[in-house]
Parts: sequence; C-alpha cells; structure tokens
Amino acid sequence: MSTIRSYIAYRYQNWLDYARHMSRVHHFEGWEEDLLNDVICDLLSKPEAKLQEMLDAHTAKLVNGTPTTELDKFVLKMLNMNATSQVAPFRKNTLGNKVISRTDGKITTAQKTTLNGYDTTDEDYDIDLNNRLDRMHDTNIRRLRVNGFNSDAVQIYRVHFVSGTPAEQLTEIQQAALQNIKQFLINSKKTLLDD
Repeated sequence: MSTIRSYIAYRYQNWLDYARHMSRVHHFEGWEEDLLNDVICDLLSKPEAKLQEMLDAHTAKLVNGTPTTELDKFVLKMLNMNATSQVAPFRKNTLGNKVISRTDGKITTAQKTTLNGYDTTDEDYDIDLNNRLDRMHDTNIRRLRVNGFNSDAVQIYRVHFVSGTPAEQLTEIQQAALQNIKQFLINSKKTLLDD
C-alpha cells in the first residue's frame, strides 16, 4: 500500500489540476480539493491488489516525463463522474450537504443547496433569477479576463459580487481594484437584464 500512497502523492498536483478544471467547468470553484479527496478516499477503499494491478499497467501517455498508469485513468474517470453525475457521491453528499456549522462536536448541514450556494429550501428561492445571476457573473468574469484583468481581480470580483463580502472588509489595494472593476462594468453596461 505504501507504493500506492507514494504514487498518489506524486500525482496529486496533476489530478488536482484536472479537479480544478472540472470545478471551473461545472461551477463549483473552491471545491476542487474536496472533489479530489473524495475520489482518493474512495480509491483507497478498493482492494489493494486491484490498485497495484492498475498501478503496474503503464499507458503510452507521458505526464511530467513519466508514463501514466491505469490508476491515473481511473482517477480522472472518477473525477469526471463525481463532478458531472447528480447521483455521484461528491455531488450528492459533499455539495448536497454543505457543512454550515460545527458546534459541540456535531456537524450541521443544509439539506439541499445548489452548486453556487443558493439555498433551495428557502421560501424566496427563485431558480430562474439565480440562474440568470450565475450567467451574469460568468459573463462578467469572462469579460474581465478578455479585457486584461488578472486572476487577482477576478478573485476580488468573486469575493465581493458572488460571495457577498462587503467592500469594507477588503484591503485598501483590493478596494482600489474593486473600484476599477466596478468602473469597467458600469462603463461597459452589462447588467442582469442584458442577455
């Protein structure tokens, strides 16, 4: 089992890059490590002989100068399935039951939560409005990137506009960057009502 654990540690960053890509494509940014860790935990519950057999079967593909194995293919397939299937363990359990409180050694979770954090059990939940908000944020982020804003600016946009962190809680440099972002968005006049 130690060679399997060593290989997991060796490939972790490569797999995390793929998990990051899947989280970006399927709109659950920030959960890529949870996605990968769920897959690795599931992987380690498999019979050791089967894992060793996959590890010993090399493929023709090279990553970082080293041939990949059937284990790599299996992990990537599991990442893809967990990111895309509504009934997969990650989408159903981890994202479906986001931890909202850890008090007195007990974990409290929301029972139904959509991927971008809108609580679907709330009486005022409006799926159409929330879908439009998600599309608007995706469009704004894409426009920021196309117009030369760096990843730090995109992160400030997410922190303020998507997560709802007040500007007063940002550093002065972040507030200045936020002001530039706001000015750009106002001047280019893309709003929630535009399609």
